Amino acid sequence: MFDVEKITGKKFYYNELYYDFIFNFNKISHGYFYDYSTADTYKKRVEDINSTYDPTIRKRVGAVLKKNNVRYGCGASTLENLEALTDGSAMVVIGGQQPGFLTGPIFIIYKIISVIRLSIFLSGLLKFKVVPVFWNASDDSNFAQVSEASFINKKIERVLVSGPETGFNGAGKRFSDIPINKDIIAENIRKLLEILPLTDFRQDIINFFAECVRSIKENFKGSKPGFISLPDLFSVIVQRIFSEYGLIILDPSDENIRKLAVELAIYDIEKSAFIQKAILHSGDILKKAGYHSQLSPEKDVLDFFFVKNGVRKKIRRINDGVFEFSDQKIRKDELVRIVEKNPSKISLNVALRPLFQDMILPVICTVCGPGEVSYFAQLKEVYDLRKEKSAVIYPRFSATVIENKVSKSLKRAGIVYGDLQSVKTEITGRYLKKFLNFDIEKLLKDFENDIFLKINGLKNLIEESGLESGTAFNRIRDNIGREISVLNKKLISELKEKNSRFVEDIDRIYLNIFPDSQLQERTVNIFNYINKYGFCFIKHLFNLSEDMSNFHRFIFTGKTTVAE
Repeated sequence: MFDVEKITGKKFYYNELYYDFIFNFNKISHGYFYDYSTADTYKKRVEDINSTYDPTIRKRVGAVLKKNNVRYGCGASTLENLEALTDGSAMVVIGGQQPGFLTGPIFIIYKIISVIRLSIFLSGLLKFKVVPVFWNASDDSNFAQVSEASFINKKIERVLVSGPETGFNGAGKRFSDIPINKDIIAENIRKLLEILPLTDFRQDIINFFAECVRSIKENFKGSKPGFISLPDLFSVIVQRIFSEYGLIILDPSDENIRKLAVELAIYDIEKSAFIQKAILHSGDILKKAGYHSQLSPEKDVLDFFFVKNGVRKKIRRINDGVFEFSDQKIRKDELVRIVEKNPSKISLNVALRPLFQDMILPVICTVCGPGEVSYFAQLKEVYDLRKEKSAVIYPRFSATVIENKVSKSLKRAGIVYGDLQSVKTEITGRYLKKFLNFDIEKLLKDFENDIFLKINGLKNLIEESGLESGTAFNRIRDNIGREISVLNKKLISELKEKNSRFVEDIDRIYLNIFPDSQLQERTVNIFNYINKYGFCFIKHLFNLSEDMSNFHRFIFTGKTTVAE
């Protein structure tokens, strides 16, 4: 079992709003419909769902989810949950994210664990079945955000998936519309295995991906044999990782799901000006309260995209009756007809996607990360426009994995958790000074001030004598300042060299805890740790989430099982 310590430093909570969402909810409760921290909240949410949710949608959505999840290779528990959702009275805990390559950064796994854990908790609290659903955000279009998986050895190493042709950058294309050659996927899995150090769990990973590849070949023959989209690859991998937990994956790119989005797109055509005003007003309230505004809608641009020639395009409102799309003016009634006839080309943006999920599913709770918590604070008035309420917003599991080598470096260097609020250069300089009997920077600054004092005295004496020195003294000051700076760097460099073990420890700490100067969970892929601790690492994480704590955690793993 892993050891855990709860971390309260603000650096691990991303922004001020999210920090207060965790620790001071009363300060920002006005931006949300429910308080996630009280049991009665969830009972009230169930009452609200029963009075507003259209139960006829269950069967339509359920049939789509069953077809797709079977294709992803889901387990028996997922089929059981699908039956309860489709034909019964089950409700939903949902979370979503872009479909990262090989599951992307580990925070996506943390979010899925949170969705599953919360569904189990609420099933017990409410005395009926609550099922976990993950929204695979396949409609998004920034390919660079999902095309790599990162791992840590002595440095950060990456596996990058390329697009369907040379020079492809995916600009404007929905992830679901980008075919990836299955041979490229297999090649990238081989690259992954080359990057990962040899451990006792290597063969398990080889077998895992062999099963994924087999499943893909059998179930994804489609219109382009030999190709698969990143969202489908993501869903296959995630379903296999969480096969015993009953997870349901929803991909909005399915044509039958997109048909349901037409209603919201038409609503946006009618009400986009009011929606934009509501978002901006909520953003102003946040800024006045000292927070940031997460959503900054582009003036007069609708809250959904429409695909033309394979690329998502914006629609701009000229006035109440005329819109502009792809440099052409379109009347409102014509735009409505186009949307109704082409649901497969609709992609809802961040303002409408939450409303859509709450429209098609009986969502008790949405599990969110820092960015989503922030933008939900600007969507309350949008829900008010439709006389609806968003689901309960619940913060996801958040953690940093501290491996044995990093734990040793922390102890050896004498670093306490509060120190990690500082950037690496600052903490390195501060600790190196402790190895001396004097402060290098203060000593050199005093030395510089003494010299400048003498220079100024000499300059004044010369000027009082009626002699002209021109710019000579300025050049002297500049040269001395420059040389003292060089001396400072040389002394620090020598200090680092004499204390190389300390510097190596600091480098290791920051590489592992803040890779790419980000929190670990936003960079490192789950297979970085499955390779070291086995697939049971997922169960360890799941067990650690049982206390439903919303603190960021340091997870101390102990020794790695490494093959000789």
